[in-house]
Amino acid sequence: MVLGDKSLLDADLKASYAKAGVSHVLAVSGLHVGIIFVVFNFLFSIFFKGNLLGPRLLRALLTVCCLWGYAFLTGLSPSVMRASVMFSFLQFGFLFQRPYSVYSSVVASAFVLLLYNPSFLFDVGFQLSYMAILSILFFYPRLSSLSLITRLKNCSFRFLPSRVRTVPQFLTSWSVDLTIVSLAAQIGTAPLVLYYFHQFSCVFWLSGLFVLPLAVALVYLALMSFVVSPFPSVASLFVGLLSFVASVTNAVVCFFSSFPFSVIDFIDFRFEDLLCCYVALTFISFYLYNRRFLPFFCGLLVFCISGTLSVFRRHSVPGVSVAVYNYSGRSAVNVFGSGFNRLYSTADSSMVCRQLKSFWIRQHTVPAQLSSSHLLVGGRASAFIVDKDLSGCRAEGAPITVDLLVISSDVRVPIGKLKTIFNYKHLVIDSSCSLATSYWWKKQCPDAYLVKERGDFIEHL
Repeated sequence: MVLGDKSLLDADLKASYAKAGVSHVLAVSGLHVGIIFVVFNFLFSIFFKGNLLGPRLLRALLTVCCLWGYAFLTGLSPSVMRASVMFSFLQFGFLFQRPYSVYSSVVASAFVLLLYNPSFLFDVGFQLSYMAILSILFFYPRLSSLSLITRLKNCSFRFLPSRVRTVPQFLTSWSVDLTIVSLAAQIGTAPLVLYYFHQFSCVFWLSGLFVLPLAVALVYLALMSFVVSPFPSVASLFVGLLSFVASVTNAVVCFFSSFPFSVIDFIDFRFEDLLCCYVALTFISFYLYNRRFLPFFCGLLVFCISGTLSVFRRHSVPGVSVAVYNYSGRSAVNVFGSGFNRLYSTADSSMVCRQLKSFWIRQHTVPAQLSSSHLLVGGRASAFIVDKDLSGCRAEGAPITVDLLVISSDVRVPIGKLKTIFNYKHLVIDSSCSLATSYWWKKQCPDAYLVKERGDFIEHL
């Protein structure tokens, strides 16, 4: 979906959407297909009225053609294809006036898509899309039936005059419904989000109340802009409204993402945790279905096992580490441990941080703090980067003691000179040095570690 605001392409704004828990509105998804289905089904029901087979068949065929035209136009992403198949089944179910099972439609759409492309099974969007719809179908009616939720939805507002009660009653019921839908979707998708992205938004339930209606308005405005495009004066009005609503949406998202603790990041969540979560959710779903306590206790037991594994993993991680990463033609030196993470890099720092995020999470450290200093110190570990000739340097007093001495930028210094200035445990020649320079150092110091030859250097102290 094009929001009409070029700033959406900025990484910071995309990160804000992720922090607010509404990044799905940036992607063409089942939400937009549902809106398209409702719009075209309504329009064609005006032109093809009646309950005879002919008008109903034309209405169904045109609606399905529009759905799949939109799907092809937007690139046939798994979530759009899933929604298109489901709504196609729904439309033809209405056509032949047959009983319609949503669960059957979900399973059938998954079967059809996997027949078309089995690799969809490993697509993150495919997994999130189906887990979201299944979770909403199962958990939403059960959450809605809770007594507290029912009382909130049916709040009468008797303290207000009778003529103005309708508006707060509608807003309260609508807000509660939307919040319950968001919670139901999160129950099924949270483990996948934690596993793939290692973060969790804490304000998704609040930001969705404002952003989702705005997203729906954007889709309607975009459709109207397309319909009235032959009339430039009218089209410019809708485009202006589209741009204004897009700006408001961005502002709302940035507001929610600026909340303290809006997102919990760097969560160590592995495949075994993902498996435990879905096994536990399966047991709890059986409990909610038949009200037998054995599945409930089994689910709690699986959650406890997952938590115990997480605690053991955290205690088995070494305290302080030093590393030199293999980035062709660039330097990337890292000192990290529990509570600190310092990175020196001449490569694209954002790319380095993205690529190393999973590794850092497994080491139970924190997001990297970029440093321009050639001396990195953290805990009891230290590293020094030599990127210029030391011929003008003189050893005054005791040598500088470091755990890791990194040679970069094709620097060549006699080993005797180097040892008068530095007292080091490990000498590493990083990937910014050419092979000729790396082997020159290898001849001088056979114990030197060549990153270009042996890959990343990682030492746990």
